[in-house]
Amino acid sequence: MLRIFTPTRNNTPPPLENTDQPSTCTINFANGDKLECEWISNKASGQGTKTFANGDILECDGWNDGKAQGKGKRTDHDGAVYEGEFKNDAANGYGVMTYASGDVYSGEWIEDDFWGRGKYTFEDGDEYEGEFKDGKADGKGLYRYANGNVLECTWVVGKAYGKGVLTYANGDVLECEWKDGKENSEGIKKFANKDVLKSTWKDGKVNGSGVYEFANGQVLECDWEDDEPCADGKRVKKFANGDKFEGEYKAGKAVNGVMTFANGDVLKCEAWADEGEANGKGVKTFANGDTIEGEWKNGELHGEAVYKSADGTVWLMKPASQSYGVSKSAS
Repeated sequence: MLRIFTPTRNNTPPPLENTDQPSTCTINFANGDKLECEWISNKASGQGTKTFANGDILECDGWNDGKAQGKGKRTDHDGAVYEGEFKNDAANGYGVMTYASGDVYSGEWIEDDFWGRGKYTFEDGDEYEGEFKDGKADGKGLYRYANGNVLECTWVVGKAYGKGVLTYANGDVLECEWKDGKENSEGIKKFANKDVLKSTWKDGKVNGSGVYEFANGQVLECDWEDDEPCADGKRVKKFANGDKFEGEYKAGKAVNGVMTFANGDVLKCEAWADEGEANGKGVKTFANGDTIEGEWKNGELHGEAVYKSADGTVWLMKPASQSYGVSKSAS
């Protein structure tokens, strides 16, 4: 038996004669929606399909006052498909939504919003798993990037906020605080090769003073900008053997630097190469008070040099083959 009628203003179908025999009915709502379902015990019930005025289609195994109540499937006019639990035509309970873009959400729902535990997988492979509220990530959760990185953090209105740990696919680990979805605080980054960076992160990048501890025992202290040591400014580098280099950098090159050796010797030079190698005019003062003044190249004396002992004796030194010899002295 097929029954066709228009519901009253409260969208409840008018009463019909009592019957225990299941039949089918079609309800045409004033707003343009249409429900086709079974009619059991004088009410719309059982399996049915509701076509909304906007083109959405909802199939459900139960209905109450013309609204879906139970398990079903909704195909939205924009191509999104939801399969799961319904209450009052809305997703309520557990369900899976597959969007036309390829994104997928599986988890708990309240009134068509993500709410509770769930997992959202993006079309590009990124994935968030954790707590949701009002349709957005909110609470504790894990964000797995398609490139293998994993962020464990607290989320507020869809953005990472608070203390978090970012584990990179290559084994590096960053610990700091997030704000508005980006790293924004003092933090520590432990590299897979055992190097360690202690610095300040701003908007996702290292910016500010920092200390980089190398696994081989060396330590670099300097300012950082956009994840790189500043090209201009002061740097201090401590070597595993106890030597220490302090210098001014311009355009990434050391100028007017001082190397203090573990044995107490001190070398001042106008230019330096990487790893604290003197390259230019300089003076080396030995721990016993002697000094030597000359030209350095790749950390070694090059050309003539003047050696002055602590007692005031001055020596003019000239290279002889690979070593220096004394060619003249004066007091």
